[in-house]
Amino acid sequence: MSDQFLRTELLIGKECIEKLSKAKVIVYGVGGVGSFVVEGLVRAGVGHLIIVDYDKYDITNINRQIGAMHSTIGKYKIDVMKERVLDINPNIKIEAYRPDEIKDGETSLIDSSVTYVVDAIDTMASKIKIIEKA
Repeated sequence: MSDQFLRTELLIGKECIEKLSKAKVIVYGVGGVGSFVVEGLVRAGVGHLIIVDYDKYDITNINRQIGAMHSTIGKYKIDVMKERVLDINPNIKIEAYRPDEIKDGETSLIDSSVTYVVDAIDTMASKIKIIEKA
């Protein structure tokens, strides 16, 4: 175990740290809610993270989204968050997708290897698809 997660191990135990390191989590939407979820998962020690979002940062995101800064306006949220995630934990496996980049649709990422699915999106139709697939 890396010293990076030592304090978390003291809190939840070695067995739980190992479960987190083996977990594969998909986060749909890395905006106001999803960006903080991603940050928490990475800092907790999740070993494999998939993030999905179609949007770019806008000045109106700065007040509530962790990756939104003046320097990131106009950049894809998944690109900024992927860079941030790797800066926090360079050993994590991270995949970042815009929905239009996924050949068989955004829910095709959900399979039996996924431990958890996080829905942090605004679109009701997409929410329903994700829930049905999960």
